[in-house]
Amino acid sequence: MTERTPLSQALGFLREQAGIAFCFDCLANAIGATTRDLAEPLRRVVPRTGSPIDLGRGRCSVCRSETEVARHTLH
Repeated sequence: MTERTPLSQALGFLREQAGIAFCFDCLANAIGATTRDLAEPLRRVVPRTGSPIDLGRGRCSVCRSETEVARHTLH
């Protein structure tokens, strides 16, 4: 069985939770990863791939912080 990376786990989780915004801390917590293992890969990969993931400033649906969030756009 192939081990999934924190990035692939995050992308799958966001797809399942389409339209809901998560800060990197809450997203990492939801998938059992560290923010450090998740934030940079998201920032590096998502803009280059045409991914339906939107990264930007917003309110996290979990902790309610106004910060950088990720959400799967509804297509």
